Amino acid sequence: MGCSESTQRFRRRTYGASGTQAEDMDTEAADISLATIGAVAGVFLVACGQGFNRGHGAITRAVRSRKDKDKQDNIPYVPIENTALDCGSYGLKTLSFDGRNWTGDVRSKFVAFNRYTKSTVSTASSMDPGVPQVPYKTARLFYSEFTYIFNVTPGPKFVRLHFYPHSYSGLDASKAFLSVTCGHYTLLSNFSASLGANYNNVHTFVKEFIIHVQNDSLHLTFSPSSNAPDAFAFVNGIEVVSMPLHLYIRGEDAPLPFVGYPAVVIRLDSTSALETVYRINVGGGDDVSPKSDTGMFRTWKPDAQYIFGAAFGQLAYDFDLNVSYTPTVPAYTAPVDVYRTGRFMGTNAAINLNYNLSWLFPIETGFIYLVRLHFCELDRNITKINQRVFSIYINNQTAQDQADVIAWSGGQGIPVYKDYIAMFPQERERIRDLWVELHPNTKTKPQYYDAILNGVEIFKLSNSCGDLAGLNPPQQRGLLVNPSTRSSGSSKKRLLTIVGCSVSGVVLAFLILCLLAFWIRAASERKKKRKTSHAQSNSRYFPLREIKAATNNFDEAQVILTVGGRVVFACGVVALISGSGSSNAERKTMEAPGRNYRIFRDDFEDDIASYFHKLCG
Repeated sequence: MGCSESTQRFRRRTYGASGTQAEDMDTEAADISLATIGAVAGVFLVACGQGFNRGHGAITRAVRSRKDKDKQDNIPYVPIENTALDCGSYGLKTLSFDGRNWTGDVRSKFVAFNRYTKSTVSTASSMDPGVPQVPYKTARLFYSEFTYIFNVTPGPKFVRLHFYPHSYSGLDASKAFLSVTCGHYTLLSNFSASLGANYNNVHTFVKEFIIHVQNDSLHLTFSPSSNAPDAFAFVNGIEVVSMPLHLYIRGEDAPLPFVGYPAVVIRLDSTSALETVYRINVGGGDDVSPKSDTGMFRTWKPDAQYIFGAAFGQLAYDFDLNVSYTPTVPAYTAPVDVYRTGRFMGTNAAINLNYNLSWLFPIETGFIYLVRLHFCELDRNITKINQRVFSIYINNQTAQDQADVIAWSGGQGIPVYKDYIAMFPQERERIRDLWVELHPNTKTKPQYYDAILNGVEIFKLSNSCGDLAGLNPPQQRGLLVNPSTRSSGSSKKRLLTIVGCSVSGVVLAFLILCLLAFWIRAASERKKKRKTSHAQSNSRYFPLREIKAATNNFDEAQVILTVGGRVVFACGVVALISGSGSSNAERKTMEAPGRNYRIFRDDFEDDIASYFHKLCG
């Protein structure tokens, strides 16, 4: 086989892996130079009677050196600190699902001695099926302030708190409220592990934080949130694991786009603390366990429960894919299992153009969030730029107009991620959905009208006071409350509360309907009067204070009816009744709530039904 033919085949393989012609040419040139030098050296050495082995060995060592460098790029992270504390227990235990040694905190070096501290250890009265005994069988209970001290090197650390709300020492876990601080950061405040578990429909859960330690020790202080004599709090396990310096907080040299504010960029530095809200393996069928992570013992959850609607796209996977990490996206960024699976829209371009591939993630309002999206091209047919281009939307705002994974990464099987900042101001609704949506971009006329996503990470950012603590989740989805921890008296109280709220709601709805009926009747009478008189009346028909009282101060939650499949609220009617009108061709006009147009008041009074259809259309 001639040198030219060999070079051409190598060039084709390199182009398929990189997707860039410039790199191709460099590789080809290097290949020709290496082959030429080897051939000349071989002829010379044979002629001199010294053999060809040493020349061949030099080439082999060069190739081996390149392979060793590739291996280094794919080596997972080895944490400097890897502390796993089994609170409330003694000795050393090995946990099977993460392969680590968990140390009991009783008489351990991590407990700060203080004779005024009130704390006990306890064992769960029973264990639910599937709950690991380590670290959830035992717990440390706090009746006053209690501090753990971890000797660490400066830099960012994962701090994970494990909770299993159950009965310990006969105490009701639902009455335990915990506050946790780490230096000047407030991680939790008045936190109820019981409410958190019930809301998320789980037995156990982990709260994960990222803290940048400035000195050589990390102090975690736990305390019950109340000074009442029977106040207590608990924790089952604590992890402190070091992490690469710029894994998530990338510093001043990495400006991040602020979604919805294209002229603004955000820079995160080591003064920011983070709380992990979601870590998702898109397209994966099972969890990526801590043992399968890249050395930091993270857990990656499947995305199935977060997909919105029936248009959930198709699963993409290539378990034989050789994931090629790079210096900018090292192997510790995310495990290969995340990049070997994904979700794409499908192969039908006509269908893809008519829907968004969407995920909904409930988050807490009043904070700024870091959203990291992971990408890796899996389709063996997509190797070039502008074959698959799509737009990325976060909360109905354009985060990325033309996303091209091949253009970003440089080739197939090469992972890449993009970070975005999204703000959720404080609202009356404490929980809102963070939307992540993908849609084909047709501006560049790509070969495929499609989109792909491999992973999602969402983090809550601390505010200027170093506060990450939010409110407890609402009690809405509680299905796993332990009956033994609930008294019959409290159950009766909750039942009476529910019944009372239901009756009040029915009465309020009836009152609003009566007001609406009275309004419609009055409007009809005024229409008859206008046939004999052209005088315009500027009077208001209901005292505003009465309407505010009837609608709970225009509460949008007070629904009175639905029209055309859309909900009509009492406040929408009241806003028209009480709104100030302006003259337009001697006709009163009013602003339609939630719409950017105005309507004529007499048209509204003449035909209320048509107005409702217009409002909801």
